[in-house]
Formats: sequence, structure tokens, C-alpha cells
Amino acid sequence: MKSVRIRIPGVWSDGWLYKESLVLWSLDGDLCFLPLSEIRGAVQREAGHQVAVASDYLIFRNDWKYSAQFTDLIRLPQVASGLFDFFGDDEVLTVAIRDSAVRSSGTTSHSGYVLDTEVYANRIYSASEEGLFETEFNPNFPETENPMLQTTDQPALAVAARSGKVAVSLGSEGLLTRDITLGHGDGWWSVAEQEKFETADDYSLGVSFSSFNLLNYRGEDAPHFLRAKTRRVPPQGNGQYDETVIDEYEPAVNLLAPVTQVLKSGDKVEIDDKSAIATHEGRGNIRVVGNSGYHLLVTDSDGSAVVNISAFDKKPLQLRQDPKFSQKRIDSSLVSEALSTQTLRSGFLLETFDKTGIITERGSHVLIDDSRVRIRSFPRSKRHHDCFLAVGEDFVELVGFIEIDA
Repeated sequence: MKSVRIRIPGVWSDGWLYKESLVLWSLDGDLCFLPLSEIRGAVQREAGHQVAVASDYLIFRNDWKYSAQFTDLIRLPQVASGLFDFFGDDEVLTVAIRDSAVRSSGTTSHSGYVLDTEVYANRIYSASEEGLFETEFNPNFPETENPMLQTTDQPALAVAARSGKVAVSLGSEGLLTRDITLGHGDGWWSVAEQEKFETADDYSLGVSFSSFNLLNYRGEDAPHFLRAKTRRVPPQGNGQYDETVIDEYEPAVNLLAPVTQVLKSGDKVEIDDKSAIATHEGRGNIRVVGNSGYHLLVTDSDGSAVVNISAFDKKPLQLRQDPKFSQKRIDSSLVSEALSTQTLRSGFLLETFDKTGIITERGSHVLIDDSRVRIRSFPRSKRHHDCFLAVGEDFVELVGFIEIDA
């Protein structure tokens, strides 16, 4: 495993890679940005052309890493060793950017310390101790003035958005969802403030998407699954193609029993009778640590495994163990210590108290061996779906990786 870290100085609470910009949250709730082209230029100046090209594949144009051409080329030992020989015998190369011209956006700041963030279409969501805040961000005109709309008064613990729907975890106030309406230009907030929240579940500490469906983490051994009802609609805003939007969610289903059945039997489990599943008792020591899309990362006294969940239209909810993630290759100590789990194209991004690691089909790897303030992946990004951002005490770093031995 080889990884590149691009480190940018500054004190931040969170960050996102979004449409050629690094968007950053200050401790005071200000939104700032730095064009990725400037970061890439700084890498070229600080570390040279070879490292800059490698960073294109690992970070700036992460989608290239999964292209058929690159996949074929990197299998050639001379190509892999030639492109990444700057590592030498090291596993990690850190490029420190000494001067970075981070700018303030034209967005009004929000109150409260940031607990979670989300970027969807041209909307930015900040979940803070003071509530959920929403604003618009145009990467082509990032300094355009925009109001910060407060949509909840209760502390917002987590937020997730996609396909025309935003979901927010409000603890004992529940998991709430509401529509996102795009394409209203300068008057977007007058439409957004009219949207009403609906309660999808009665308690929520965290939320994540599995395709269009929601996984609601309640501090229990397994999350609740909420199946989405979707439809196809004409493109919104500046879109060019029809898209799928989420209309509503079906009642929540606790996944502990079916996950337990999968691990005990090794067979596929289908859920038709929700009431029967709700009364089934699990083994008690099984815990779903988190998910990466439709992959559930599960641990128990026998080790760790990955269980896939699928909910196709008009078909029963199905769960089955994923044979591609071998139990022998999953570091159970890393899984059991995980404080958070996020989605990567290649697998799972895990944050513990004192390290950050990944789990892929090829194995488990620790990429950062000390603590970070925040870890952030970008699973619905077209260009950055297999890299991540890490916030340190006085820096933010972009981390890209590749599983080779060069």
C-alpha cells in the first residue's frame, strides 16, 4: 500500500472536495475555499512533476485510477515501479504546501460547532450544535453572497443528502427528512424555507445512504433500514438527463436479526414479513459497525465480515455475506475500535481514536497512525470517490492511496 498526503496549513473543522474546489469550514462557521488547480500547481512546485502526476490519479482525478487503461497499465511492473518509484522504501509521501491562498466565500457564517457536513448538487449542509444549516455554493462564482438558512433549531448530529432528499439526525427528536428543490437561482432560499420536515424514525444518532435507501444508526447493535420509494423526473436546474428522486421512505426495519441469520447460516436472507423479523432475537454480540454503500461491516466474537444488503424495486429486502471481503483479510482490531465508518469506492474508511485505516477486498491497511479531528470521504463524487480528507489540529490533508507493492 502506498499513499500520498497533500497537507495544507490552517485550523479547520471540516472540508469537502467539490467541483474543482476544496471547501473548508472554519471553527467560527465560515465557509472558505481553495481551487484544486492551485493545490495541484503547488504540488508540482514542491514535489515535482512525477508526484503531481501520481496525485492526479490518487486524488485530483481519482476516477482515472479506475479507468480500464490505467488498470491495465498498472499491472505492468515497470509502469507501477516507474510511476511510484519516488516512494523508495517508504509507504507514505507527505507534500506540505507552504503557501495557500484560502479565500472566504460570500456565504453568511452559521452558529455552533460543526458536527457533520454534506454537499449535494449546489447545496451545502452544516450540522452543528445549534441546528441544521443550508446554503448554496456555486463553484464557478464561489464568492457570490448567499444567506445561511437555518432549517432546524435542535442540535444536528449528522446529515446526508442525495436524489432530492436531505436526512438529518436529531437524537431524541428522531431522523427527519425533507425535499430539496433545485433550479430557483437567486431566490433558492425562499423556496427552500417552505419545505417541511417529516419524521422517518423516532431516534437517530447518525445516518448514511445505501443506494437511495437510508441506514439510521441509533447507538444500537444494528441500524434501522428505511427503503426508499423513488421515481424518474426530468432534469432539475442545469442538469441534462432524467434523474431518480426519492419520494418517501417506508417504515424502518431493524437489521440485527437478518444480519445475525446471515452470519449463522451463511445463506441469503430475504425479509418479507417485517413483524416476524422484528421479534427474532439476535446472538447479542453482533454489531454493525457501519456501512460503505450497500456493504455492512459487521463484527462479533468470531471476527469481522461484510454483509451486502439489496432492496430492488418490488422485491424483498435481501442480505447475504460478501465473499470478496475475506474474513482473514479484515483486521478485526481495527473494526472493533472504529469510531466512524465512511464509504470508499474500494471499501471502508475507518476512523479510530488514534489511527485511520481502510478495508478493501485485498486487505486492511492503516494509512494514518495518529489521531485526526475529522475524516471525510466523498462517495458520490465523480472524481474523488476513492480518496479522503483528514483534518488535523493545524492542517487539512488530502489523502490518496493505491494497493501496489512498488
